[in-house]
Amino acid sequence: SSYARVIVGLAKAWQFEQMWDLMEEMDKRAHLHIPAGIFSTVIKCYGRAGDVKGAVATLKRMSDDFSCTPVARTYEALIRVVMDAGQCDTALSVYRAMADRVTYNLVALGCCRSGRLDTCVEIYQEMRSRGFRVSHLAFNSLVCGLCKAGRTDEAWDVLGKSRPSACADAVTLSTVIHALCSSDCDRALELMRAMQAQRVPPNVVTYTSVIDGLCKAGRRDAAMVLLQQMQAAGCSPNTVTYNCLIHSLCKAGKLEDAFALLRGMPSKGCTPSINNKNTLVSGICKHAIMERQRREFGKLGQALFSEAMQESYSVEEDTLALFYTCLEHMFGSNGDRPDKRTYSIVIHFLCKADKVLEAARVWRAMVKRLGQVDAVTYNSFLYGLLKLNDLSEAARLFSEIDKPTLVSYSLLVHAYFKAGDLSKVEEVYQAATGQGLRPDLALYNIVLHGLSGAKQEAGVAHLWAEMLNNGVSPSVATYTILIHALCRDNRLQAARQIIDKMKGQGVLPDAITYNTLLHCLCKNELLDEARLLLREMKQHCSYTPATWNIVIDGILEQRDPGVAQRIFSQLIRDGFFPAHLTYDAFV
Repeated sequence: SSYARVIVGLAKAWQFEQMWDLMEEMDKRAHLHIPAGIFSTVIKCYGRAGDVKGAVATLKRMSDDFSCTPVARTYEALIRVVMDAGQCDTALSVYRAMADRVTYNLVALGCCRSGRLDTCVEIYQEMRSRGFRVSHLAFNSLVCGLCKAGRTDEAWDVLGKSRPSACADAVTLSTVIHALCSSDCDRALELMRAMQAQRVPPNVVTYTSVIDGLCKAGRRDAAMVLLQQMQAAGCSPNTVTYNCLIHSLCKAGKLEDAFALLRGMPSKGCTPSINNKNTLVSGICKHAIMERQRREFGKLGQALFSEAMQESYSVEEDTLALFYTCLEHMFGSNGDRPDKRTYSIVIHFLCKADKVLEAARVWRAMVKRLGQVDAVTYNSFLYGLLKLNDLSEAARLFSEIDKPTLVSYSLLVHAYFKAGDLSKVEEVYQAATGQGLRPDLALYNIVLHGLSGAKQEAGVAHLWAEMLNNGVSPSVATYTILIHALCRDNRLQAARQIIDKMKGQGVLPDAITYNTLLHCLCKNELLDEARLLLREMKQHCSYTPATWNIVIDGILEQRDPGVAQRIFSQLIRDGFFPAHLTYDAFV
């Protein structure tokens, strides 16, 4: 009717006050019945206007003021509005008033999207008990939501275990398989076979997820078999698939197999990526860069690269030089060149093995070829120089870093503390905060430990307060630093209170913490208190050889043999069983 067209026009123009006046006129004066469809349209218009309260009020006025019974479409319109506004509780109250298949699915989908998975699971179970068919969208949203929340077992149950619901699409099945791979590769394989049985072929992402899961579980043979099955099924592995296998083989020390896999990639239609090559470089470095493995390193270089280089090298030659030559051949095979990460990997492991001069050689090659060095590589080289106590060269290198990271500053602060140069420590620390970097727990621990060692009690107290004010929670190591400083000043009661405070805040003391206080108690001949502390220590952590030595040294300091014997006997009754060497010292 003309009235209906005008009402709809006013609603779409968001002229709701005039719209209601006209609707009341229709009802009271013209005695015209307003159909439910118009109210559904009004609710949608309120939703577009962002007025959820108006939409909810429309449903109430529909029955109270206009004697019009809401129908399914009315409820569906309102649920869509409130769910789009993120008001799940309102949607739930509406859905309970008119629960049909559509409203069930709408609310279930909305609850999933808003993270209310428990409510969504309840609705899903209620739908099944009432015989309603779950929509593909709601079902897949629920299963994927459970997986993303780490609730893999529930997702597995909802999916239908090894007989997945017909609602599940390829994306959902792949999501569940990926989630299962982190904990149960067998179920992941079972589900993948079920996919194939339903003629839903797994894609490269699905295969790669399972291969990665098998590799991480140490089941490399099964992963290789699955790779062959993947290729036989016409699904080509990509560089990510191969990288999972290369990393796993390198981790197991099977470097020849890893290199063979890399070299065979082009014949399978997959060109090795720089990441594949870097993974192999990292594996080689981890297994062969240490001094005790130099000879094996040369043999490995020959085994891996002699065919590619068509040359032979004597094991007695400079094996590191051979390694660099091998790198050039490996990366030059298809025009690739080592990137920043390649150089960073090699520099990191050379510095870790105290081969800083070799690292400098790689460093110069990196600068010459790439013209720039990232902060991670700078930090690796900085670490190597500081291991050699070459502080002046490290400081020079630090000055070259365009944007030092917190790690860069932490390394230098630690080095200056070791050198006893507190003024430089202060300078570097202030430079870090001046650059807008917020000190983390690691840096705070370094500075606290250094200040404590330098007996700078005021500095320790100031930095402790700063750390807490900045919202950085102390770790067990942080508390132990503070306890050590208190014990050095024989402030035993304060140290004891710190341990109680730790436990109150859920930070359990470790053996180092207890040994620190224990040493101070024994040094002050407070053996009864030490024995009580040992009882407490036994409840939270294990004794260490240092614990035994601290206690026995304390007993031996006793001039009265009777007291020493009593304490020792009590310790045995408390379950303190020293090693043979400790018994020998006591005897």
